[in-house]
Amino acid sequence: MNFFDVVFWQNFVSNAAATLIAALVGVPLALWIDRRITQRKERDRRTQLLRLLVETLSENRNMVERISREFREEPARIFFGNVDTSILDSTASMKYELIVDLRINKVVDSLQNYLRLLQRKVALQLEISYSSFRAMADFVQMRRELVDSIVNQCPGLIDQIDRGLEVIRKGLDP
Repeated sequence: MNFFDVVFWQNFVSNAAATLIAALVGVPLALWIDRRITQRKERDRRTQLLRLLVETLSENRNMVERISREFREEPARIFFGNVDTSILDSTASMKYELIVDLRINKVVDSLQNYLRLLQRKVALQLEISYSSFRAMADFVQMRRELVDSIVNQCPGLIDQIDRGLEVIRKGLDP
């Protein structure tokens, strides 16, 4: 019995050829499938982030309208609500990885800064209303100027949010 007979070589060559063909076809196919799955996951994450931004900005728009309305109707009123930038803050770096449209990133960053400014003003009016500032002679004038600043900022911010929502929604379209 010969160990390296014709049957051995036929089996060896056929197995080697099958392995080579499988490697030449299978590896690129597996890489292509993996790339497609990765692209799909990134597209889904991007869509999810854009929808979250739309929802967050819409809620903040409603809050800005409420702040403006309540301060216009009753300027002496102490307002306890505020805009929420926590989602914008927590997704700030992620959006640059997932969203390649720089217009969207620029709009979101700009809105985030304007919302933070409004957030600080509203928090300040609450803080000075319950602090030692209240005892100062010019407290009423200081608070009125702060409230006027808030009321004046709101319409422009609402317009910016509306324009920003348009840009983001265009990014959601396929």
